[in-house]
Amino acid sequence: MQFLVRMDDITADMDWKRFTLIRDILDNYGIKALIGVVPECRDKNLSIDPVKENFWDIIKDLQKKGWVIAQHGTYHEYVTENSGLLGINPFSEFAGLSFDEQKKKIEYGKKRLEEHGIYTDIFMAPGHSYDENTLTALKELGFRAVTDGLYNKPYIYKDILCVPCRLNGSYDIKDFDTICIHSNTITDEQVEKLKFFLSKHCREAITFDVDSFADKAVSYSEDVKVFEAKALDLRMKKKGLGENPRIKWYLQLTDHKNKKIKLLKRVFFLPALFFYKSNN
Repeated sequence: MQFLVRMDDITADMDWKRFTLIRDILDNYGIKALIGVVPECRDKNLSIDPVKENFWDIIKDLQKKGWVIAQHGTYHEYVTENSGLLGINPFSEFAGLSFDEQKKKIEYGKKRLEEHGIYTDIFMAPGHSYDENTLTALKELGFRAVTDGLYNKPYIYKDILCVPCRLNGSYDIKDFDTICIHSNTITDEQVEKLKFFLSKHCREAITFDVDSFADKAVSYSEDVKVFEAKALDLRMKKKGLGENPRIKWYLQLTDHKNKKIKLLKRVFFLPALFFYKSNN
């Protein structure tokens, strides 16, 4: 098992208390995260704290310490209802736009980062949504990798390295995956789960390395396509169950940071599902 840690939605006016908390936890375990920096954020939902004037100095300092920077879109502004190649979310900053529109937008974001001394060849699409035009534009602009994919190992598609990011609220890692953290919205409970997981598995954490991953990556094939389709289907089914009030109540009732205890609780409390209405 190997895993990466990535942090999305890094802006000058993010929730700095939460960001610092997660940064310190990762530092404690010697983990160098991949952080998605929004070049020119226009998403008001990401604006939590007053703008930190030395933001770019902080980002460059993290980069010097071994943290890896990805360009997280351009404006983090959803403008289409296209779910892109992965089909995870029905909204996108890029998927569905023409090649020229996408290239122009990505190029502007790249320029904005470079004006602040940030150079990267890794792209992080807001909402995990991008299409073939996005990948072609990224290739022409010198990007080499995207931090996304639903396969169980890195693969090459359209000459771009796709590094899996399949985790969605759990830490059930079997092969290779990326833990995706949104520090603006992470809860205290989720922080504790993260700390518990890292206390057991920090030695399996690795740093995002395009060259290393590219050397081991497989080529996109029908097998990858089928695997990703099944992974998406399972993800959507879990999401549907998680939104069911009865199931949500049961999962909260039986949750525990220890996997063995959680399994025992879920077996023991299974009959409680039939009494959900009377109990609530």
